[in-house]
Amino acid sequence: MIPANELRIGNWVLDFNNAYCPVSFVTFSNYEIAVQMDIRPIPLTAEILKKCGFTIDGTVANSFYLSPLYLMAEAEGWHMRINNAYVNRNPIASLHHLQNFYYDLTGKELEFDPD
Repeated sequence: MIPANELRIGNWVLDFNNAYCPVSFVTFSNYEIAVQMDIRPIPLTAEILKKCGFTIDGTVANSFYLSPLYLMAEAEGWHMRINNAYVNRNPIASLHHLQNFYYDLTGKELEFDPD
């Protein structure tokens, strides 16, 4: 289960049938955030990055690019770079984390094509 305070409307998650599902609502009740279904994070993989529009960066092994960001697969997980400088200390492990990070850095939604 994903803590609801990690989610934004438009984030993609896995539903109880293991299908891709966009978050369409989050409710606030008694100062607690509640999500109305059983959902799980989508693990971040090369395939998922491609579905977000990232392309393989041929200059560095295990690296993907979507302007202005590079994502590199390292032993502990995915790390983001901009202009050869690391942006995150903790690895990005799931799609909703990447979507939130991308939005925070660019002010734009990270598109995801589940098909």
